[in-house]
Amino acid sequence: MQSRKRTLKKGYTLLEVLLTTLVISVGLVSLIWVFTSGISAVSDIEGSELALDIVQANMELVKSKAFTAVDTSAELSALISNLGFSNYTVTSGLSVNYASQLIMITITVSWNVKGGSNSIALKTMKANY
Repeated sequence: MQSRKRTLKKGYTLLEVLLTTLVISVGLVSLIWVFTSGISAVSDIEGSELALDIVQANMELVKSKAFTAVDTSAELSALISNLGFSNYTVTSGLSVNYASQLIMITITVSWNVKGGSNSIALKTMKANY
């Protein structure tokens, strides 16, 4: 009798190819998600930094003015601006105590972010002396 030699076929089975494709796909999807999350986080941080710059610039402008130049809401509103950034809204609040010659000034910058809005507020006191 002749013995038959079994020949080994080299190659990958369909199951191995499908599992490899699945593992690579899951890895790529995870990598894409990480990159998009990172880009979104950087965008949020840039928006916050710009808003902080706007509110600080407005606060410095208000602090540099004389007491009588900012002792009414109309005068304060005329001073502040969004510095040309149309998607940022700047508002102000004023509390005046003429007896003690103190003004409490609040400047708030608001802007839209994905899923809602965000804001930063700074407060300071100004004295008439």
